[in-house]
Amino acid sequence: MKSRVLSGVLAFSVFFSGSVFADITDNFSNQYKQGDKGPDVKLIQKALSNAGTLNIDEFTEYFGEKTKEAVYDFQIKNELGADGIIGRETLDKMEELKLFPVLHLESYRGGLEHDDVLVLQKALDEAGFFKNDEYTTYFGVKTEKAVMAFQKDNGLVVDGICGSGTIKALVEKGLLVTDYVIKDSKTAIGNLGFSVYKNGDSSPDVKVLQQALASEVTFDFDEFTNYYGDITEDAVKEFQEKYELEADGVCGSGTIKKLKELGLVSNNLIASRSAKRSGKYGEYLKWSQVKNMYSRGKTDLLVEDFYTGSKFYVRASYGSVHIDVEPLTRKDSEIVRQLWGGKYGWARRPVLVYMNNRVIAASLNGMPHAGREDTAEGVTVSNRSGGFGRGYNYDRIKGNGISGHLCLHFRGSHLHKNDKSDPQHQHCVRVAAGLE
Repeated sequence: MKSRVLSGVLAFSVFFSGSVFADITDNFSNQYKQGDKGPDVKLIQKALSNAGTLNIDEFTEYFGEKTKEAVYDFQIKNELGADGIIGRETLDKMEELKLFPVLHLESYRGGLEHDDVLVLQKALDEAGFFKNDEYTTYFGVKTEKAVMAFQKDNGLVVDGICGSGTIKALVEKGLLVTDYVIKDSKTAIGNLGFSVYKNGDSSPDVKVLQQALASEVTFDFDEFTNYYGDITEDAVKEFQEKYELEADGVCGSGTIKKLKELGLVSNNLIASRSAKRSGKYGEYLKWSQVKNMYSRGKTDLLVEDFYTGSKFYVRASYGSVHIDVEPLTRKDSEIVRQLWGGKYGWARRPVLVYMNNRVIAASLNGMPHAGREDTAEGVTVSNRSGGFGRGYNYDRIKGNGISGHLCLHFRGSHLHKNDKSDPQHQHCVRVAAGLE
């Protein structure tokens, strides 16, 4: 039996208008039930198998009684509405648990070392073309031969490169899924709207750049982000060296021109300016993803006001359906107060949150509440801030000049009072993501 090495990596992908990126579950229909047929059913069966609720000898494209029972068990196990029917809630939970076989890059070729290669090898094995004693993360001769055999069998160009045409065929057979919209191989990945990109910049364009570099096998990271950091800089340098350009790690006119010549990007300029200075947006990440990226009471976050660019630090102190944050210092609290016109208030503002080397779209209210700075955290007190009465003292950081905490919301996060999303917060999150 071949060793089942789990990749354990799933990109937190998001959709931006004009981008090729999408949530994995956007590739599925809204509902699947007993009697349905199609390659999507095979992917659902794989997810259920990975979750431990489905045990069958072979995955099929038919949603039968066993699949229905496995769905029901999965829903019970994950505290979902249990009806044996696959809906958006169940699909989102499967995505959250990283149960689908996912490809994140648009091209794979010989010499590539990437966790996705393991997923590709398993798909090729299921199709009957990969012959090896174990799965690995290296795209070597055996993987290339398997790709060529699959291409020949499916009437594709036989070049040993797993590009958009080959990936599309694998997807259509229910062997795997992508976290992006598959584009024709002759179509540019996306547009670079600025004339220069460099380390420290943040823009959806950076994702396009990373995807283009990945197709040239110079960007090798587990996920694409809109942040231009050291990894992106090194990938740009490698690309520049490959094509005998000035290897300075800055994606300027010469590098963009070469990317355009290769058909990887278009370059319709929005303006000739740095992506860092304007046009900055955050990733439209789901709360189900964000909530696993920090530790309550320990993680400090840099927050940037979307409209003014003012920055301040907060600590993720509490929260289960969104993050309850506290400014770290009096200076940070004062910045917040000034952003709300010199007086703390409940109004929502779009913000960008810097977390784990990523920039995430969010919404913040400016009213400290549910705490008292003059009393120990965790005790029961009366007259809590923000009009809150008697209850638990949610004020962990002392000496920051405010009593209580602020609410930081993300895509799909909820309010504590009713466990529902707040329309005003969600609007601000979309503004910060560049979607409204």
